[in-house]
Amino acid sequence: MATLCENVKTMTGVSPVVDVRRDLVYKTDYMLNSFFAVGHFESRGHTLNYLFHIMTMGVPGSEFATSIFSVTDETTGKYCDDTQIYTINGDNISADRFFLKAPHGQMSGDIDRMVFSADIGRAKLDVTVCPESYPIFNGGTGKFHMVNLDIFQYSMPHCKTTGTLTLDGEDYELEGMTWFDRQWQIPMPKLPGFGKKVMGWAMDKFLDGGRKMRFPAWGWMDINLDNGMVISTWFPVEKFGEDCWATVMYPDGRQHKVKLNPVIGQAEDWWKSPVSDYAYPTKYHVQCPELDFDLTVVCAPKEQELNFEGFPTLSHYEGASQVTGTYGGKAVTGYCYVETIGVWNEHMLDQFKK
Repeated sequence: MATLCENVKTMTGVSPVVDVRRDLVYKTDYMLNSFFAVGHFESRGHTLNYLFHIMTMGVPGSEFATSIFSVTDETTGKYCDDTQIYTINGDNISADRFFLKAPHGQMSGDIDRMVFSADIGRAKLDVTVCPESYPIFNGGTGKFHMVNLDIFQYSMPHCKTTGTLTLDGEDYELEGMTWFDRQWQIPMPKLPGFGKKVMGWAMDKFLDGGRKMRFPAWGWMDINLDNGMVISTWFPVEKFGEDCWATVMYPDGRQHKVKLNPVIGQAEDWWKSPVSDYAYPTKYHVQCPELDFDLTVVCAPKEQELNFEGFPTLSHYEGASQVTGTYGGKAVTGYCYVETIGVWNEHMLDQFKK
């Protein structure tokens, strides 16, 4: 199969404002950089998933990063994770090449061949990730407006992945796919000192446990269907009536943005975390009248929250999930991760009942 960069040269019907090769590297001129990978595999009779996400925040001289790594065995229900917050320096990040190092893992390589490694005790990952097929330019161009921010993001849903995963002392040879997202937002302030003042305020709130801060709440899914369709799904939930939408990509690289029916109003099976006291839906209905698909997404196991001890504002949900439903009147199955960011609770549903 052709590499992703080879396919980009022949894509038609897209007008991206991002460059998949150039924009892979950490951007010093943006306050937030995100590097996000989720993998899905069948090995030795087990359905296995991993998530590895490094996100940087701040301005030069006042930068920090969060890193999360988790593994879900859907067959046994086993789940383990680790969260880290650390200071950025010249030894753990590069603005010249794709290189990011966290206390529990590392991402490196280039757009044609990335290498991920992580070790959190119970789980260890060593994989080579090679992007194939076509990228998704979220929102149609790779730039969209959501939760009052201009966001840049491209996705590489078909990254051929090989390597090993160790979980509770059992080794699994991996051969499957990784979905990789590259996102950045909030240009670096041009006024001298302004960026540091903003970050100083934010860090004071974080160091106070984040209890005085409230992030916007939204959700996302990387839906992979057995008919070859991939759907990058967004459902902001800050106010009733805000559009839910998705960027849908066909196997030949064609893609477009579509409107979805409201997602949170139909969410079910809320699970309350005994650690953060947040509550998250674990069953969703994703429906698009325009393309005639009706999908049900179920997180399993339910207990897949990522907790940042002492920093509850950063705690959130990333759940490996199974997908069933219909697309164009035909039965489909698939898989995805469900991500929910912000302070979540069942009272969110009250706004949909008014």
